[in-house]
Order: sequence, then structure tokens, then C-alpha cells
Amino acid sequence: TDSPPALPGTALISVTTAALNPTDLHQVSSWRGAPKLPLVPGTEGVGFDAGGNRVYFEQSVAPHGSFAEQALARPQTMLRLPTDVTDEVALAAGIAGSTAWVSLMWKAEFREGETVIVLGATGAVGQIAVQVAKMHGAAKVIAVGRNTETLAKLLTLGADHTIALGEDYQERLRAVVPGGAEIIF
Repeated sequence: TDSPPALPGTALISVTTAALNPTDLHQVSSWRGAPKLPLVPGTEGVGFDAGGNRVYFEQSVAPHGSFAEQALARPQTMLRLPTDVTDEVALAAGIAGSTAWVSLMWKAEFREGETVIVLGATGAVGQIAVQVAKMHGAAKVIAVGRNTETLAKLLTLGADHTIALGEDYQERLRAVVPGGAEIIF
């Protein structure tokens, strides 16, 4: 296929991996009306710039999204990646990682020693929130979610307790944190 045309203030990226985010689904869903065509969806990705540098980019330039072999990105949203960081880790630390970190550390004003309950802990943002809370000194992190396999994994990633959603999850939550929590994420 043809490469996207060069546009001022953009860089051409040969995409190796793209992330699927809720914003990408909204971009092509009918709730916003029919998307303007032509369109290749995709917001963030990993690939190589024209200089051969492996980069993460957070914001592709429509209509040339990250789901294509080549995409346009804004240089100010690009980060050069170390060789020991996989594409998957770079993408997890991208939008999902920054969402978890900003929400917990900045918006909720998390402080060391607090108890944190992470609802939706089995999703990408929730999994990272569990790890951020523990790495920053949470006294207790309780992961609540639906996927029991992911909940089991979260016990190795910082969760002190996991609770699978079900009819009695609220009672189990009260038993684990009878005094409540400072933060419910």
C-alpha cells in the first residue's frame, strides 16, 4: 500500500505493534456518527521512525492510525525505546499506564501506607493501578474483578487480596477491609 503523505509536524512510523484502546473503538463506533472516511483507526503504537529508531508513539495523526503498516505520529508524543523494553510493555505503560498513574498518584493523591481497593483490577488500567499502588508503598491493595486467572496473577504483582465479582463480593470486601479504604480506584 501507499505510505501516508508527509504532513508538517509529523513523523512517518513503520508500525510493529499497535494497541487497541477504548478511544479507538469510539473512533469507529456509530455513537459518534459515521467516521469520516478514509480512516485507519489506532491511537498508539510502537515502530521505527525514518532514522531507524524504535519508538513508542501516543498519538497517531488521522486518518493514518496505528493499525496500518505505516502511520503518522506527532514527534512530541514519541519516545525512543530501550532495547530491553518489549513492544507490549511499552504499550502497557502508554495510555493505560499513564491513566492508572495519574488517577492514583495525582487525582486521588495516594500516600504511602494507605489501603487501596482497585475495582476493575483485571483490565489493563486496573492491573497497572495495583502495581503502582504497591510500588509506592500501599499498606494493602485489594484487587476486585471478574477474570479469576488475572486475579491470581495479580497476587504475584502486588495485590494483597483478590475478590472475584459475584453475589457476595461486597461481604468478602468488608471482611478483608473492615475499616474501609482510603482510596477506591
